[in-house]
Amino acid sequence: MKLFVSNSDIAENIEFKKSFVNPMIIGGALFSLVAIFINIELDFGNVLRIIPYVSLTVFSSLYFLVRSGRGLEFAKWSIVIISLTIANFLWYYNFGTHGPILYLFVVIFSYTIFMLDGKQFSLVLVILVLNVLVLFYLEYNNPSIVGKYPSIYARIIDVYLGVFLYLFIMYVLMSQAKRNYISEFLKARRADQLKSSFLANMSHEIRTPLNAIVGFSNILAEEQLSEEERRQYISIINSSNESLLRLVNDILDVSMIESDQLKIEFKDCELKKIMRELEDTYKMKLRSGGIQTIQIVNSSPVENYVVKVDCERLRQVLINLIDNAVKYTEKGRVEFGYEIEKKDLLFYVKDTGIGIKSSHMEFLFDRFYKVEDDKRKLYRGTGIGLYLTKKIVDLLNGNIWVVSDFGKGSQFYVSIPKAGVELKKTDIVIPISKSSYSDKDKTKLKILIVEDQQSNQDYYKAILKDQPFKLIHAMNGKEGVEEFKQNQDIDLVLMDIKMPVMNGFEALKEIKLIDDSVTVFALTAYAMSTDRQECTAAGFDNYFSKPLNKEILLEEISKLRDQNTRKPK
Repeated sequence: MKLFVSNSDIAENIEFKKSFVNPMIIGGALFSLVAIFINIELDFGNVLRIIPYVSLTVFSSLYFLVRSGRGLEFAKWSIVIISLTIANFLWYYNFGTHGPILYLFVVIFSYTIFMLDGKQFSLVLVILVLNVLVLFYLEYNNPSIVGKYPSIYARIIDVYLGVFLYLFIMYVLMSQAKRNYISEFLKARRADQLKSSFLANMSHEIRTPLNAIVGFSNILAEEQLSEEERRQYISIINSSNESLLRLVNDILDVSMIESDQLKIEFKDCELKKIMRELEDTYKMKLRSGGIQTIQIVNSSPVENYVVKVDCERLRQVLINLIDNAVKYTEKGRVEFGYEIEKKDLLFYVKDTGIGIKSSHMEFLFDRFYKVEDDKRKLYRGTGIGLYLTKKIVDLLNGNIWVVSDFGKGSQFYVSIPKAGVELKKTDIVIPISKSSYSDKDKTKLKILIVEDQQSNQDYYKAILKDQPFKLIHAMNGKEGVEEFKQNQDIDLVLMDIKMPVMNGFEALKEIKLIDDSVTVFALTAYAMSTDRQECTAAGFDNYFSKPLNKEILLEEISKLRDQNTRKPK
């Protein structure tokens, strides 16, 4: 079974290796430095004096190389190769088993356990074992090959000092291993606690909107309701639907980020349009929620700048930050906007809410972490919003940070590089929605709906019934192809993807073979960005994820009618 390794896993593995490489390099340099003085003091030969100088130079070079952020892999292997080379030289010139040098092989072996895995570790292990066996063979068959110490006292001093040096290096290795273990253990325990808290919050966040959806849906069945009450309950249901859908999307996005499947699409984005839409949305939310104690302020520049960025992900980041600001502000103002700096676009969201304690700052962008200082008030949330925001900002090659004064408010800042991005002023073009047709436009469109779920079929009938469309229905891809063969004047096909007998991709191929000019929209519960790309690559003319937005679908159908480029049959 092939395990997927994410970029975060790779980064953690690099940090783990660096935590051993640096101490080993420093330990090796200190070892060499002490060896220089010992060899001079004990009056050993010139070779034993030169070897520590060489190793000190090499280890010092490796230290500066790794510190510069480059050459970690090179340094890792250099330590193994250099240590083995030095060990063999020292075995010969430092009197073989008469001295302490064989302990160095134990140190090298301990190092490889932490630094190498799989085939790499096996390879070095085999080399180590063979190396020791060869040295044993040579010294066993010719004991005089390694020579003898100048005196018994020199041997005693060398062996015991060598033991202390090796103990020091083993202490460095084991201490680092212990620190890593304790750190990972505490992180795992904290992650487990946060996960439990997340699951509890998740249950609450799912059941709360579901309670409203189910409850008010049942109440709507009562005949004695006034029209005003019906509108109010429908508004609550729609709001709960949006809340539940955002929660599902956030969970899916986190899953995609952690598996490195979330793709960023840089394209032209009108900043003023985004900011105006956010301002209108949150003002309307506060009005509909009866909240009059919070003022929404859009402090963006008057000019409308067009920049290359992933519009949807930028919008998602700002929505998460503004949502948090509104949630934690009981009265005052929530201000958002952006500034164009020399190298960056700087977005900000400021509030006059409860603020954040300094003890929370370190963990604020961690997965599942949720600030809950005020036990008198429940702040809804799952603890993935800021984590998701941080990850998206990272994908946008930006930075996010927070400045907060507890009890007075918080300011979140997001900087995105604008190097190489053309900024230009342009007028905002606000699209006019065409969700319905006037009497003079009652030109009938023939639409084939291919959907295996009857409830979805009924929903599409309901939203299209007042429009000048002739609808044809099919319950799977194969039926859809047969219907198209019999009705080749069909103007539009609404195609589900996952269906029995024949799926949407297969049905699309068959239909395009019959008439490659017909327009086919994908309507699917697959909502990942990669799913959109897959549908576009397969030949779908448009893509809509479920739950379907009625206004958006009707607007796209209206565009099709007004700009129909289909070839005549």
